[in-house]
Amino acid sequence: MAAEALRQREERLRLTLDAADVGTWDWDIAAGNVEWSENMAGVHGQAPGSFGGTFDGFLRTIHADDRERVLAAIQEALKGGDGKYEVEYRQLTAEGEARWLGARGRVIYDEAHRPVRMVGVCADITARKQTEDELKKTRDELESRVRQRTFELTQLNQILSEKATLLEIAHDGIIVRSINNSILFWNQGAELLYGWSSEEALGKITHTLLQTRFPEPLEQVEAKILGEGWWEGELVHTRRDGAEIIVASRWVLQNNDEGRPVCVLEINRDITEHKRAELGLQESEARLRALVESTDDVIFELDEHATYLNVWTTNEQLLVWPKSELLGRRIDEVLGPEGARPFLEACRRVLGTGRPESLEYPLDFPEGKRWFLGRISPIERTDVERRLCLFVREITDRKRAEEEVKQSAERFRLLVEEIKDYAIVMLDPEGSIVTWNVGAQRLQGYRRDEIVGKHFSLLYPLEDVRAGKPARLLTIATFEGRVEDEGWRLRKDGSRFWADVVITPLHGEGGNLRGFSKVTRDVTERRKSEDDLRQLSGRVLRLQDEERRRMARELHDSTAQTLAALSLNLALVHQRAGASIDPKAQKSLAESIELAEQASREIRTFSYLLHPPMLDEAGLQYALQWYVEGFAERTRIRVDFEVSPDLKRLPGDVETALFRVVQECLTNIHRHSESPTARIRLWHDSTGVSLEVADAGKGLPGEAFAQGSEGTVALGVGIRGMRERVRQLGGRLEVKPGRPGTIVEVSLPLPEENA
Repeated sequence: MAAEALRQREERLRLTLDAADVGTWDWDIAAGNVEWSENMAGVHGQAPGSFGGTFDGFLRTIHADDRERVLAAIQEALKGGDGKYEVEYRQLTAEGEARWLGARGRVIYDEAHRPVRMVGVCADITARKQTEDELKKTRDELESRVRQRTFELTQLNQILSEKATLLEIAHDGIIVRSINNSILFWNQGAELLYGWSSEEALGKITHTLLQTRFPEPLEQVEAKILGEGWWEGELVHTRRDGAEIIVASRWVLQNNDEGRPVCVLEINRDITEHKRAELGLQESEARLRALVESTDDVIFELDEHATYLNVWTTNEQLLVWPKSELLGRRIDEVLGPEGARPFLEACRRVLGTGRPESLEYPLDFPEGKRWFLGRISPIERTDVERRLCLFVREITDRKRAEEEVKQSAERFRLLVEEIKDYAIVMLDPEGSIVTWNVGAQRLQGYRRDEIVGKHFSLLYPLEDVRAGKPARLLTIATFEGRVEDEGWRLRKDGSRFWADVVITPLHGEGGNLRGFSKVTRDVTERRKSEDDLRQLSGRVLRLQDEERRRMARELHDSTAQTLAALSLNLALVHQRAGASIDPKAQKSLAESIELAEQASREIRTFSYLLHPPMLDEAGLQYALQWYVEGFAERTRIRVDFEVSPDLKRLPGDVETALFRVVQECLTNIHRHSESPTARIRLWHDSTGVSLEVADAGKGLPGEAFAQGSEGTVALGVGIRGMRERVRQLGGRLEVKPGRPGTIVEVSLPLPEENA
């Protein structure tokens, strides 16, 4: 029963293959035998059993021009890939006619993946090939007729039935529309070009769907196509996605047998990119024209033999010969053999390498020698002729400036070399010494040949080198534009001197770092004088404080006591005299008592201001609190006083210095700032104690800050005195502008037991 089912399936397969005119084949590769199905001879146009059943017999039936291609397809299938075989070829029938066949097959492998058989099918495709040839001929005919601006179709049904396939495979957008502009046909090219499918476009009004913009009124276009039978031009259409495109459009009017117009064939080709390229070319030409017209330079076009072909310039004074005499002449005729030699050599190199070259050259004019810069570039061309562009610019002024700079640099070099009081050194970007003047040799002992090429850190003490100071100075100079530093430097013999050093970065034309200039001056004597002055200043300040303390003590212990006794005596006289003296004397006595008491209060206040005993007894915090309250009462200036709650007693000289700074600041605020308020903050941290005094007044003059906060304004002891007092203790005092007013900041280090 299974055998019967198999036989029936094989019979159905045979009938199906016969009906489809498809035969099967089976090639035993090792034996070389080929087995055909019963209908294969008919498919091949051979008499049954005539080909012999061998592979060679099969090859003999193949057209000689196609035999090699068939063998190549078989070999490709046998290589071991997917084993698929597919080829189309011609085969000669028994009558000698060529018949096209299409064969497909697959390789069968054994267990070792060696090809042992190929099986497949074969079909007669002659009719399809003839149809394809006919379609090609028809397409060529259609394209020829379109180019000749004729389109001869007699009726719409004939267009749609006979040429629809050809229209569909065209890449251009082809539209057939009625006389009323309703779309009747919309090919695949139109679908790709505009984005609407044929179903969506059919029946729509062309110009409405595509939002057509015409180069002339639509009435004129329609009048021309009705009158002349055709129209062509460029249109702007809008795609489905909203993008605008430019198309080259050709319309051909179609009439029926009676000569009546029935439809319009419209062929649209996208030329958007072409138009953009044209626009870019026009803009490029316009820029070139504007460039030539706006410059005094000269542009020459040369052939490969350096013959002048074109000249563009608005300044013919740059030409050695008049423009009309240059054209057609070789460059060596114009410049002479020697003058033209560098140009001819450069032209040969540019033509050989394709890379532009520049050269500078002088030319003799009646008024004297003039310098020019020439740039030779190859001109890209599609033809075989090679051309060059020579761009020439006069650089006479630049050459003169360069010569002046060169001479100036030489004079500067000589000047630097001969300076003996300053060490002037040039460093490369890494800090290696490049130049070394006489002053450097005199100051630091090294000869030029001993030091040039070595790193400038050689001139620093070992502790500075380990701390990275030389590299840090170069970094600061690079980012801030310069750096100035004072410190110890070393001589060749190991001795030290105190130096003032200024390092400045040097940049090239493109802003790249070229190196550094380093100017060193020996300020050892100045530093010694400053140290002596600082010590003297410290002694003066200590003497001032001691003198204030002594005066305050004497005023309190002597003068104040005397005034107190005077007040008591006057009060006793006033009590005993009573009414025995006249009223005028009584009034004078009362006024004397009041004056004595006032003088006593002022003496007491003055002595406290000179040196408040509370500063020694209770400490800085309470002394400042007492002073601020008294200041606010006397001046009517509101003072906010903030102090760290954990602030302890400080060394006496620190408390005195901070008290004097507050005293001086508040005095200045009262006398000069016109501020209604003041703010004092006192705090400490692990590094030291800090003080800030601020007001909301008119502030110091701008030049005071420009002069390092040591301006010329004299305020009591003055800002300079406050700074010196703080400096004596190793601290820092800064005066800054506020918004509004002025801010004074003080920082003082403390011994570890007070920090």
